Parts: sequence; structure tokens; C-alpha cells
Amino acid sequence: MKKVVYIAHPFFNSPAENTERVKKYIERVVREGNTPLCSITMFGFLQGKISEKEALNICLCLIDLADEVWLCGNWQKSKGCKKEFEYVRLKQKRIVFLP
Repeated sequence: MKKVVYIAHPFFNSPAENTERVKKYIERVVREGNTPLCSITMFGFLQGKISEKEALNICLCLIDLADEVWLCGNWQKSKGCKKEFEYVRLKQKRIVFLP
């Protein structure tokens, strides 16, 4: 059965580089026959146009749509990713940790 996978990865500290980094995770989700959700590639262009709170709310809505969440890269150093992690735990969704 296909899964919807949300990819959580730091963004704000280096948007262009982080956008490139998440592409490998997106490709992996697709190779595994699943559907990726990634707020960075979907909404990253809104940086500076919406507040961090609004951006986080978008991310949390996408997490609600996902079957599982991949926490990628140095997610522990990202305030947003840590909030996503707490939300995922609250919702009791499957979490995959990837370097």
C-alpha cells in the first residue's frame, strides 16, 4: 500500500542548500513507491512573505495528511523541526530518522 511521507528538514538557516538536500529524500520516497510531502519544495518560496508561525501551521497541516514523517539532516538543530517532531509524537504517527 502506498504511503504519504512528510519530509521534515531544516530550512531557514540555508534555504537554497536545504532545498537541494531534501530532493534526495523526495527521490527516495518516490523510488519506494510512495508519495512525498515536503513543505520546503512546496512553499519555500514564501520565506519572508509569511511568518514562521504561519509556515509551521502549513507544515502541521501537511503532517496531518501524512502516514509517516521522515526527520532528516540536522533536524535537532531546527526550531521548526523540533516542533514538528513534538506534533508527530502527539499524533502518534510513524517517525523515520535519516541522516
